[in-house]
Amino acid sequence: MFNKSLVFIIINSFVLLLVCDFLFGKKILKMINEPTKIIETKPTDKNDIFDYNFKKNLDKIFFYSKFEYRICTNSLSLRIDCSKDTKMIEKDFDILFIGDSFTEGIGLDYNDTFVGIFENNLKLNIGNLGVSSYSPYNYYKKIKYYIDELNINTKEVIVFLDLSDAENDFDRFIKKNKSSSLQQVSKVETKDRYNFRLKLRKMFPLTFEGLFFLKHYKLPNPKYRYVTNYSLSAWPYTKVDYDLNKALNLNKLYMTKLYEYLKEKNIDLSIAVYPYPNTLIYDNINSNYVNLWENFCLEKCKNFFNFFPLFFENKNKLDFKEALEKISLYYLDGDMHFNKLGNKKIANDLINFFKN
Repeated sequence: MFNKSLVFIIINSFVLLLVCDFLFGKKILKMINEPTKIIETKPTDKNDIFDYNFKKNLDKIFFYSKFEYRICTNSLSLRIDCSKDTKMIEKDFDILFIGDSFTEGIGLDYNDTFVGIFENNLKLNIGNLGVSSYSPYNYYKKIKYYIDELNINTKEVIVFLDLSDAENDFDRFIKKNKSSSLQQVSKVETKDRYNFRLKLRKMFPLTFEGLFFLKHYKLPNPKYRYVTNYSLSAWPYTKVDYDLNKALNLNKLYMTKLYEYLKEKNIDLSIAVYPYPNTLIYDNINSNYVNLWENFCLEKCKNFFNFFPLFFENKNKLDFKEALEKISLYYLDGDMHFNKLGNKKIANDLINFFKN
């Protein structure tokens, strides 16, 4: 028998929840979400040539989310082992590493990063030029500046290319070319699709959060970092809301400039690629990301280091359970960066390669 009273109660309860969400949703979410520690002072300074760089002669504790770690730099703004003299100037290197936060080793002390472990296990002079949010634009500009202006010498440059490089180079391009036509190129295809949804999300944040949680209940927390369309790492296997062709062409443009510059200096270029947590869930060992840079490297690189087989354990694709196990084992809790064990895994692979 149809119960009108029950239907009335359900509808009224739902409406009441929406009203409460509209009035108090943001405040409730703010109370629920665990506050994270904020970096009170940034470890970087603005740089007119390549955007920003580590401050010189640092020795300070910083926080990345809930992870406390120590950053030490020398007078060249290179991140170094904190037991070394920060004012010591070393300008002759066997290998220079450069990349973004993965190469910097964010959230970890230097000796727990793959560059630090690599350096401590081989009798080579190593320099780490990696800084968070760098992309090929920064790689090219910074390497050129350090060699031309600071008189740094090296035999080889190893670039750890990141999945986020595509979006980062594209965003920089948009910011530096602020005409309305270029702004429209960035997200024109998805603007109409998401506008209404974003308005609803702002109006009823608690409801959207609850529905999002239910939809992705199997994923680790925070769930937004592990969804299929996580913008920083999704482009190899799904559509993204920026001009991907333009983004990848920018990546290749700056990497080509870097290659040509290093070739003139008789310095070898090598490239490394590695997976994000999302990669292990949704992508496969033969990712478009791997293919892109492997093809780029064919006539340009001394070595191409592909760490996908290392984390996929040579399987074409991981099932969901296997992916979650690897994420828990090799990545920082709730984050896309490698933990100590993930860094050690990469370092050991590099060490074995250079020893042999």
